[in-house]
Amino acid sequence: MLRDNASNGKKACNDWNIKHFGCIAHSIHLIVGPFLIEKSGTGAMDGANGDAGYQEEDDDEVNFDDPTSTNVAEEVVAVRKIITKVWTIVKYIKYSRKAKEKLSSYCSNNETLGIVLDVQTRWNSALDMIQKFLKLKNPVEQFLAFLVTSQGRREFSSKSLPIITEADWALLTGLSGLLKPFKDATVALSGNAYPTFALALPLLRKIKSILGSATVTEKALSSVAHEEFYYGTLRQLEACQRILLDSFEKRFEGMDSSILWISCLDPRLRGMKHLNTREREVSREMTIEETLHLAMIEQIKKDADLPPVVVRLNDTEASSDADILNDIFDSPQRAHCIPRENSPSESSDSRKRLLKAQIELEFGNYLNEKHFVESNQDPLEWWRVNRTVYPKLALSARKWLSVCATSTASERVFSSCGVALSAKRSNLNGSTLKAQILLKNNLPCSELHLDDIVNAL
Repeated sequence: MLRDNASNGKKACNDWNIKHFGCIAHSIHLIVGPFLIEKSGTGAMDGANGDAGYQEEDDDEVNFDDPTSTNVAEEVVAVRKIITKVWTIVKYIKYSRKAKEKLSSYCSNNETLGIVLDVQTRWNSALDMIQKFLKLKNPVEQFLAFLVTSQGRREFSSKSLPIITEADWALLTGLSGLLKPFKDATVALSGNAYPTFALALPLLRKIKSILGSATVTEKALSSVAHEEFYYGTLRQLEACQRILLDSFEKRFEGMDSSILWISCLDPRLRGMKHLNTREREVSREMTIEETLHLAMIEQIKKDADLPPVVVRLNDTEASSDADILNDIFDSPQRAHCIPRENSPSESSDSRKRLLKAQIELEFGNYLNEKHFVESNQDPLEWWRVNRTVYPKLALSARKWLSVCATSTASERVFSSCGVALSAKRSNLNGSTLKAQILLKNNLPCSELHLDDIVNAL
């Protein structure tokens, strides 16, 4: 079961003995959010754009603001100070038409301004702000230099903005590289039109390998390796890397290991590169067991729809208590109907062994298939085409590839309802609202066009 990360959801699933996992996008937010954003009321960025500061609550949250909770909390404070500098500059430019025009004048023809201001409750917006700020490095530096000139002071009424040093630029570049995998994973796992749960484990392990790399920060700062501030900035980035890695491991250490095998149902991941040798063997066994279970259920359903087995008995084998009407028929044999599951030619054990052998052969062929599946190919479409080639495995794929990794789909529905049910449409009927949201979410997937619906009405 997919749930949020609240403690009552965890307790309910545990009490009902339901296997469960929290929204992975929310879990990632709980790792990076406290790292970038101070809790409400503790920092200069709180309350920006009408948003409160970071207010997420979770039992497993790492408190980066408490120096006793981590021996590198000072590095978090340093990072936040630099991000606050960026936020102050970006906010002024975004809401000042004169500053925006001046900055645009420094941009080259192939540069678009499109300055981004973060939303405090969404950490990835802070990364978007940093990345756009880095792209506009030269125009921003020229604009800040102009502000301190006599002409700039006259034009902008002696406006004072923070100075971004070369060390700050280097730290922002390295920080962007550390946080980008988190954003990429969040975006990939928040999709609606393709399977996401199968991608969860490979993406999480990729993030962990990046955070655990000894050279990731050195590569990020390779362009400033000759500068005096290099080693100081490197130490800051390495501290940030350790903080994120510790929080990541704490957040995902309890993730159920029984989901290892699900990713191999995605044809793009059937090579299982993200698993070690032991995990590959376990995944193979669990896939076969789950597919066997589903195949047995499917077989029972088919048997229930078939007519009973008819067994012909000789007259001498017929019961003496048989209906006297049977004697008037010319047939030399008597017909006796017995349930299909009691057919003497079939036993459940032999059927199970046969099915398992078929599934093992099918799974082996699936893993060894030479045709390469492109990373942008839809796994559901692949299974639609190949379900007759791997009919047993298709049962598992149909069940498990439909699992969502995040609750963003439901959150989008809530947002759509909020937009549709505005103050000016407060008398909107509930059934009408439901129909509108249904059309919005399902019309793109159908072959119908809006014009067809309008004409039908």
